[in-house]
Amino acid sequence: MSFNQKIPYMLSEKKGGTPHIRNIIVCLFLTAIILSVYIQAKDFEFINLDDPLYVTENHYVQQGLTKKSISDAFTSTTGDFWIPITVLSLMADYELYGMNAGGYHLTNIFFHLLNSILLFFVLKALTGSFFRSGFAASFFAVHPMFVESVIWISERKDVLSMFFFLLTILFYSRYLRQKTITRYIYVFLFFFLGLMAKPMLVTLPFVLLLLDFWPLSRLCIHKENFVQTLSPLVTEKIPLFILSISFSILTFTTQKRSDAVIGLEDYSIIVRINNAILSYCT
Repeated sequence: MSFNQKIPYMLSEKKGGTPHIRNIIVCLFLTAIILSVYIQAKDFEFINLDDPLYVTENHYVQQGLTKKSISDAFTSTTGDFWIPITVLSLMADYELYGMNAGGYHLTNIFFHLLNSILLFFVLKALTGSFFRSGFAASFFAVHPMFVESVIWISERKDVLSMFFFLLTILFYSRYLRQKTITRYIYVFLFFFLGLMAKPMLVTLPFVLLLLDFWPLSRLCIHKENFVQTLSPLVTEKIPLFILSISFSILTFTTQKRSDAVIGLEDYSIIVRINNAILSYCT
């Protein structure tokens, strides 16, 4: 079997069996620690930073889920981004909660809980390690870095795009077990949905290449085998790279149209390099 055909043991197709009780315990534990930290957000209100743009003064969102509003979500931008999936989720919240901010916060918490559980299963599928995957998911669940994304309603795009990001990786691991067009379509679809939640996911094809190196061991870094093993891995991701390039162009265009992109005539390459160096040092 050649190097690029090698599939780790943990990705081998397994027949039959039921979810182990340990998995259920981890999911319950993640639920408990997340709720213990974040349930207080149900009593929080909207804030004046971006929430008016996304909800409280957004007439698209406040139409709820109608034929026209759904069309508007796909034909307009919000905050200089084309993020129709995020807008649709906020419209669904408006249908359920109206202008009750607590409901929007609960939705964010729900997605963060799903993401933490998904991360556990993704890491376990990729590495085969139960305890380390559980620890990493628990660390992710309550890490201070994610507080802003979870309790700021306008950052729905963060928790929502993470949801599709993890689903993409999970279905990528399923695709590697059995390479069928159906499984690849799921990878493509979830990546597409993630980009429509937040275009930051354009780097995901490169993340998959990193996973091919470790822990999947599909990429050999030895000089004589590197190109031989890298080429088919890049080729299989061409549809994903096309999506990334398309969304990069779309995002740059919409940002430039709203003057969010500062041209080189205002800040030269030298100034930008100096700023980057200074920022790293700081």
